[in-house]
Amino acid sequence: MLSKELWSQNLLPFSPQYWWRSVLERQRFTRLHSAVIVLQRATRKKLETKHKSAAKIQALFRGFMVRKQLRKQQKSALRIQAFWRGYRVRREACSLKVKRARKRIKFANAAATEPMKLCNRTRSALDFLLQCKNISRIVGALVNLGKLKPDEYVEQLCLSELNISPFI
Repeated sequence: MLSKELWSQNLLPFSPQYWWRSVLERQRFTRLHSAVIVLQRATRKKLETKHKSAAKIQALFRGFMVRKQLRKQQKSALRIQAFWRGYRVRREACSLKVKRARKRIKFANAAATEPMKLCNRTRSALDFLLQCKNISRIVGALVNLGKLKPDEYVEQLCLSELNISPFI
């Protein structure tokens, strides 16, 4: 009874129940503290992995961008070099030798008559060949041009899909 009276007057320093509850609370706190530490460790590890992955992706992307920039610069350098070479060649083309060749070409073009131009000569040769009825004259014309031997032409003509007899 004495303790009850002392307890009711708050004269006892602590009660056994109070002490036991504090022991249990300290144990609970220790368990929670350990659990929090384990959780933090796992979370930090996961975050570290994410940060490493992000850093790797960023490094790869930066490398890609640098390589792309380098390719663009190389392309530009090649273009500048090509323009410079072309300019230099055109400048050197004004040499005396080239000027003489150009003069000869201009003179030959001016002196060429309409029937002597290659396009007109080809057209007249084709007209002649198409109007020929005798295959031996066509073969002779081709031999004169030096394109085919007579035997090769006859063989090609017989094998072709045209229905032309070599002996007309």
